[in-house]
Amino acid sequence: MIKLLEKHIPFLILAPFLCFFSGIMMPHVLGFRAAILGLSVAAAGTAVNILNREELSKEQPPTIYSISLVGIISGMVCGLFLCLTRNLEFFHSFPVVSNFVGAASYNILILIGYRFRFIFKHGRLSYLAVMAGAAISYGLTVVSKSDHDAFITILLGSFLGAFPFALLWFIAASYADPAYNYGRWKKKTGQEEEIK
Repeated sequence: MIKLLEKHIPFLILAPFLCFFSGIMMPHVLGFRAAILGLSVAAAGTAVNILNREELSKEQPPTIYSISLVGIISGMVCGLFLCLTRNLEFFHSFPVVSNFVGAASYNILILIGYRFRFIFKHGRLSYLAVMAGAAISYGLTVVSKSDHDAFITILLGSFLGAFPFALLWFIAASYADPAYNYGRWKKKTGQEEEIK
C-alpha cells in the first residue's frame, strides 16, 4: 500500500499547484483555498484508487460507495482547513457550514464525474462531468451560505472559480493520476497488459 501511495505523490503535488491558479481569478481566495481543495480532491482520489485497487486491476471502476465515503471524510478534513484560512480572505468569507458543505460536495461530485472516464472510455465526457460536479458543488456552497443574490453569485463563481478549478484539477489528474485509465494503472502497478 505504501508503494501505491508513493506512485500518487506526483498527483498530490501537481493538483494543488495547478488548482492554486484557478483561485487567482477570484481575488478573495488568493488561490490558497483552491490549492487546499485541489489537494483534498486529489487525496480523496488517491484513497479511492487504493481502496479500489483490486477493482481497477480487474478493469472495473471505483465504487460509488467508496467515493462517497472517502469524499465525506476528505471533505470534512478539508472543511476544517478552509475554516482556518477564513481570515485570509479580503472581500468576504464563507460561513463555517459552507466550508464543510462545499468541500464535501466538491470531493464527492468531482470524483463521481471523474469516474465517468471508465464508464464512457472518453476523457472529454469525464471532463464535462467534472465541470458539472464543480459547478453544482459551488452552487451548494453558495446556497448553504444563504446568499441573497445566489443565482448571480453561482453563475459568476462557476465561470471564474469552479470551471477553472475543474479544468486544472482534471489536467493534473490526466497527467499524474496512476489510475487515470486501466492501462496506466496496470503499468504503474507492475501488472502485465492483456494481449487482445
